[in-house]
Amino acid sequence: MKYMELLLQKTPPDVTKSDVLPLIYGSLESDSPQVQELCLSIIPSFAALIDYPAMKNSLLPRIRKLAIGTSSLSVRSYIICFL
Repeated sequence: MKYMELLLQKTPPDVTKSDVLPLIYGSLESDSPQVQELCLSIIPSFAALIDYPAMKNSLLPRIRKLAIGTSSLSVRSYIICFL
């Protein structure tokens, strides 16, 4: 997650959509607040690569679930930054 910007620069967009985005989606569902924070911090760097249906059906529901279910203040602060 720390080197996601480098990974996004080196991979073609179609591979990013098929392989990297599912990794991000899974990281949002992790039990570790540190992983969730890292994932939330890198989302703005590749948000332009996500099409509207994927954003609506995959990413935003996971962020909503995370916002409702987390007790970590740092994760909630990252989510507030998106608003």
